[in-house]
Amino acid sequence: MLQTYLDDFIDVGNFGCSKLATIKALINRPDLADIDAMNLRRSDILDYLRRRLKEAKPQTMKNDIMWLSVAFKTIAASREWPIAADEVSAALDVASQTKMAKKAEQRDRRPTLEELEQIIELSERGYRKKMPLDELVLFAIFSASRQEEIAKLRWDGLDREKKRILVPEAKDPVRPMSYWAHIPDEALAVIERQPKTDARIFPYVSKAISARFTQATSLLGIEDLRFHDLRHEAASYWFERGLQIRRVAQITGHRSWGTLKRYTHLYDFDEQDKYAGWRYRPLGK
Repeated sequence: MLQTYLDDFIDVGNFGCSKLATIKALINRPDLADIDAMNLRRSDILDYLRRRLKEAKPQTMKNDIMWLSVAFKTIAASREWPIAADEVSAALDVASQTKMAKKAEQRDRRPTLEELEQIIELSERGYRKKMPLDELVLFAIFSASRQEEIAKLRWDGLDREKKRILVPEAKDPVRPMSYWAHIPDEALAVIERQPKTDARIFPYVSKAISARFTQATSLLGIEDLRFHDLRHEAASYWFERGLQIRRVAQITGHRSWGTLKRYTHLYDFDEQDKYAGWRYRPLGK
């Protein structure tokens, strides 16, 4: 059933990276994929979730069972197969009620100036090695770029005159899409001081950026701070500076109001600049 769902609809355009990866992973799990879809019971799904919880989080379970339910409902309707779509829906309800499966919690972690200074100073003291973590951090907190996007940015995609850069195959709920992002002056200043040793501006592997950041925070004793939190920091910062939704979206690449509404509480504040006078701020603005 799962393979048929993949074969029938992968070319239709409704498969995002996360969805496709989940469906393929489910197909390759014998403890689930070998179950007879015609005679599936909700208890089979719940037993699968109990086994998976020994190695994965409830948030992952939510993702698994959500796409499994979509696949069952779609094939039951399109192929008119007598498969147990209702049983999967019932299992999803039970798993949600019992917290076996739940949505990922929304993170609001923002780095303090002291934490950022510690990371930058660690890099300056020799932690750079082959990767300038300090520059990557500064670029992230002013550009709102994801680590995988930073690793793809190219010199030939930089438009200095219009202060924009082409972000290739950026993350998207449906499919990766390229788009032009506005570059704030601070982020552009970081770009301009990078050596042109590669076609990419920051020629590093995405996972290596995250790993180096995690190692640095661990060495410094900084708790619960991820590289992706710097994107949240950037979006929050630009709203605090008084930028309107449309302008912030041009920086962050958000395509919908729904994903930016979490920052609306910032409108209650007077305009402020967290990095005013900060010694590590590019351009010193």
